[in-house]
Amino acid sequence: LSTTWSRRRGRYADDWTRLLILDYLDPSAPDDYQCDVCIIGAGPAGITIASAFADSRFRVCVIESGGFDSDSMTHALSEGDPVGPMGFDPAMCRLRAVGGSSRLWCGGCVPLARLDVSPRDWVPASGWPIGFDELAQWWGRARAILGIPAGQTIGDGGFDHSRFTHALPLRTGSTVDRVCYISPVKFQTRYRELFGASANITLLLHATLTELVANTGGSRVQDGCIGNLAGRRGIVRARHYVLAGGGIENARLLLASDGIHPAGMGNRHDQVGRHFMDHPRC
Repeated sequence: LSTTWSRRRGRYADDWTRLLILDYLDPSAPDDYQCDVCIIGAGPAGITIASAFADSRFRVCVIESGGFDSDSMTHALSEGDPVGPMGFDPAMCRLRAVGGSSRLWCGGCVPLARLDVSPRDWVPASGWPIGFDELAQWWGRARAILGIPAGQTIGDGGFDHSRFTHALPLRTGSTVDRVCYISPVKFQTRYRELFGASANITLLLHATLTELVANTGGSRVQDGCIGNLAGRRGIVRARHYVLAGGGIENARLLLASDGIHPAGMGNRHDQVGRHFMDHPRC
């Protein structure tokens, strides 16, 4: 699966001639990498962002903690200790492999409602910094990525579908009807061809980001430290870094990146990792 790269240990692999699929467990893969955009995580978000750069002039490196298939040792990196009354297991509903947690997902897509992103007097610190109308501008592209037919009009909190809306004789004063759509897309298979044909994207498997290193002033990310379960360590140096590891892992990575900021990168307001929400069962 590999083509040309620098074989000299300690040198950046910046002479890629076309896309590479590399395994960091393979000793022949370079230790260190240099690119324009480093994307952490090959789940739906990371794969989608990488696909937007396909065949562009930008060199993109996608770092994936797992491989094309999951394994128990890599998955153990997602474990954690829950704090609070729900007893949430942070490793239960996530997967470290190409395709990410979508491989555990039934495909249900439910558009956000205006209420979801709006401030509410009875919910402390509620309200998103991104407004509903700003998000709505991107729904057309999201629908195409998820394979949802254009005829499925997106409404406020659901899809507008006259066949189903208000079809059940529920108590209208205390219930709200929502119509979801089941996406048929399997990210790990639909985009595998992308990772074997595009000329500027490298997918690095079994490489886990361990820390983002800030510059002396703490104003920007200087390096991304990576490693594997065999003890190998290296660096990815990029102009831009994209955290696409999911809500739990993104926060954990920022909190672990405390070399310059003791409270964690981007956490000067002590909000990183807070306000997590999930449904306890389906």
